[in-house]
Amino acid sequence: MLTSLLPRQLNITACYPKYHGYSISSSLQQLVENYRCGECGLAAGEWKYSSIAGLGALNLTSRVRVFSVVRDPLMWFLSKVGHDLRSAFVANRYNSVDDALNQAENRSRAPHSYGAMIFHNFQSSHLGMDTVPPARIGDDLRHRFMFVGVSEWMGHSLCALDFHLQRFDATRCNCSKLTTKHGNAAPPDQQTAISVTSAQSKRAFALLQQDVVLHAAALRNLVDDLQRIKLERNVDLLSCFSGDDKA
Repeated sequence: MLTSLLPRQLNITACYPKYHGYSISSSLQQLVENYRCGECGLAAGEWKYSSIAGLGALNLTSRVRVFSVVRDPLMWFLSKVGHDLRSAFVANRYNSVDDALNQAENRSRAPHSYGAMIFHNFQSSHLGMDTVPPARIGDDLRHRFMFVGVSEWMGHSLCALDFHLQRFDATRCNCSKLTTKHGNAAPPDQQTAISVTSAQSKRAFALLQQDVVLHAAALRNLVDDLQRIKLERNVDLLSCFSGDDKA
């Protein structure tokens, strides 16, 4: 969830993960060395927060800025299961939504099964928020990361990221240019790949409660950023932001 997303219009040198097969440990160490050499102005990568923090990358200099994007937990679950069921790499680890849920729900008996390791608050775990008390998650997101956006509101999130980078451009970031809320549907070629029943959705939500809190906290922080943009830059991006999500 430490995403390799970077707005192309930003004139900032960025470091991205370089995969070696399925191992990225060596490239993560190289990323830290790049930080120390001042080669990266904005950091992004597909590494767990604990891996980066463990190498000291987040405490090197004030110019190191780490950001991420979180996704609606149920949509993340559906996307992950759909991807896995189509992927040869994870073939035979589970063969249906119910199989994935069963593995996750039975992790006390089989803690090392794929489903048990993946489908319990994966996003919170990846961002180091799985043990943070729910009431503190919003503040901890602000403290640990320069910015955490929300994928369902990617346009607004990128404008907020620009604001944090002091590169906000009102000619690009305004409601006449931004689309409304991004759909949670899968890409067209994947839209029929997976569906769930109401009962399966409830089971998934029960496994993702910390992620639900994380997503809500990131959404509240995004609204706070949009309010700051309105106050400081006189650009109202809240008027094209769903009233339900501002609550």
